[in-house]
Formats: sequence, structure tokens, C-alpha cells
Amino acid sequence: GNLVASALRRFGIGRRASLLWGVRQSLPDVAREKSGTAMAIRLGARCSAAARAIVYNSEQAARDHEAVGFASARRVVIPNGFDLDVFAPDASARASVRAELDWPHDALVVGCVARFHPVKNHDGVIAAAQAVVASQPRARFVLMGEGVTMDNPSLASAVRASGLGTRLRLLGSRGDVPRVTAAFDVAVCASHAEGFPNVVGEAMACAVPCIVTDVGDSARIVAETGCVVPPGNDAALARAITMMLAMPPERRHALGAAARRRVRDEFSIAAVARRYRDLYASEVDLMASSCAG
Repeated sequence: GNLVASALRRFGIGRRASLLWGVRQSLPDVAREKSGTAMAIRLGARCSAAARAIVYNSEQAARDHEAVGFASARRVVIPNGFDLDVFAPDASARASVRAELDWPHDALVVGCVARFHPVKNHDGVIAAAQAVVASQPRARFVLMGEGVTMDNPSLASAVRASGLGTRLRLLGSRGDVPRVTAAFDVAVCASHAEGFPNVVGEAMACAVPCIVTDVGDSARIVAETGCVVPPGNDAALARAITMMLAMPPERRHALGAAARRRVRDEFSIAAVARRYRDLYASEVDLMASSCAG
């Protein structure tokens, strides 16, 4: 879309309008992209200086694209936004999800929402779960996302080898992600790489404190409302989960409430819409002053 808009400008279509690009993905390695996508990215780098602004949804996406030649002077970062009415605390979800999974009402549930892919590090979460359950017998783990089922040979093997039995459940793709997320005591994003992980903001909006690996914009999203650990360090992940589950409930709830406030202030649909509005208004003002001149 960015390239098409730029091409139309070259043919005189919309020449007087401001040209704003949008980029909504991280780019850890352009060589790993499909050949057509890689070609478009490299061509975009050559054309990027013609845009008035390049709007990225994460600082990581900006750094990745600038590393392959996108014009750094055009950088504008506006994060993803979250619907606080859809992702919200839900006291009834806590009881209903535990009943659905046949877990005790006082189970401490740790959730990881991520499609199956090596970069999402499901094996690391399972390894951490083993260590956590050894010291926190009330702990239970939910892994949810596309391909995250016992029909997946790789995951099924890891689950069986873990010896966690019914303490760990693979739920696959679900149509009730907000409800299940609201039932977590702690949410985990253990990825080896990310841009702007929506699942972190969604859990925070549900007032669930998060433990994230220090990749992409994860640490910036969580800030002081959760915990950040090094990527690929399963032992550190296990320690962080154990520590958070061992907190007095009121302390854990306070972190969750602070997480929801952070999403409301920085990442709500309303907050993000204001930033787009301000960007568009500044471009309109610039165009008006240019025409007046």
C-alpha cells in the first residue's frame, strides 16, 4: 500500500496531499521474508524519504526498518490500541474457566496466548512451568493460540515429557480470548522476538500483571506494572512466575490494576486515536499554510 500510494503520486494523483506511510510489523531479518515481500521492503527503503511520515506501531519496527534503509527522519511511532470494554476484568470468568478446566477454584492460573511458532517459545514456557509447579503446587498453566493443541506432535511430546499432566492445558484457538484472559492470575509472553505484542496489552487491559521477555516493545508496554526477563532464559522466567504467584493477592491485584490504568492512559483506542488525530491535524495545518503561502 505504501508503494502504491507513492507510485500514484509520481503519476500526479494526489500530489498536493500529504503522503503518510504505515508499517505494522517488526523485521528481524529481511532475508527470511518471502521474495516478493523482501523486494517490496527494499524498494520501500529507497522510496521512503518521499513520505511525510512513516507511522510504525512499535519502536522495534522502526529500528528494524531503518536498519535496511527506511528514512529515520520520517519516524513516527503510534502504538496499537486496545478496547477496554472488550478486554476488561471479569470476576465471573475466574470461576467459570476454572470449572471448565476442572481445576480448583483457588488455582493460580498462568496464561500464555500465542500462535504456535518457534519464536513464541512454547517449549520455554513448558520448561518454566515444571519448575514453578515444583514450588507452587496450586499453579496451573494455560497455553492458547493457533496450533497450540495436543494434535501438534512437537507440543504434545513436550507436554508429555513435562509430567505436568492436567496442570497444563493446551486450548488451541478460542473465540472467547477476552474471557479466558480475564481468568488469568499472571500472563506470560516468552517470545524470542516481538514487535508490539498485542497479547500483553490485552492481558493488562484485563488487569492481569504480565511477565515478558525483553524483546521488541514488551518492556516499554509493561513498564513498572509487571516483570521483564531475558529472552531464552527459562530459569529466569520460572523465577519471575514463582515470585509473582507468591505475592500476597492484594499486591498482585494492585499490579493488575496499575496495568489496566497504563493501557487506559497510553494504549486505549481513545488514546491512540488522539495521536492519529494530532498527526493528521498537523499535516492539514501544514498543507493549509503551504497553500496560503
